Amino acid sequence: MYEANLSFELLRKYLWLLQQANLIKVCEGSVYSATDKGLEFLKQYYELRHHTRMANEKRKIVEDSLSIPDTENFKLRFACW
Repeated sequence: MYEANLSFELLRKYLWLLQQANLIKVCEGSVYSATDKGLEFLKQYYELRHHTRMANEKRKIVEDSLSIPDTENFKLRFACW
């Protein structure tokens, strides 16, 4: 709670929302655990995050390859034309 910079009230609200979405459940002793649906959500989330990073890296490569070279390097690279 403290490391996430959440107030107790906000934490309770988030936990309630996660319970309503059937992503977490309360076990013995007020311990929360992920449901099967919650674990599947996390799996899909991390997979999406991985693919997003890969797409961003590829986008950067494409953008870099399409950037306009400076004039000196352009002349040196294409002087044989």
